Amino acid sequence: MLETEPGPTSSEIEAAITYILTGVLDIANSVTVYLTGTQVSIEVSGSGMDYEANWYYHCLGSPIASIVATISSEALQKPVRIIEESYRHEKRKIILEVLS
Repeated sequence: MLETEPGPTSSEIEAAITYILTGVLDIANSVTVYLTGTQVSIEVSGSGMDYEANWYYHCLGSPIASIVATISSEALQKPVRIIEESYRHEKRKIILEVLS
């Protein structure tokens, strides 16, 4: 769904995720991305999808976390793993580990 592959910077990843979640799918209001070492931290505000604390969300992550992980992996050209996902006050925080 992206016209071009995003680059490996936090601003390029943020722009790509924002385009998909707010523009194409219309399931969020804003996205913020932070890159620190081997971790990518993403905050998604105004998500239209509630987090469900059930076993498959615990094992696989939410659909939003999967989308964010896929875009980040493509941008960084490395595999990533969802290591944490939380939802509080209409903000979803997702932390990814970048694998070698």
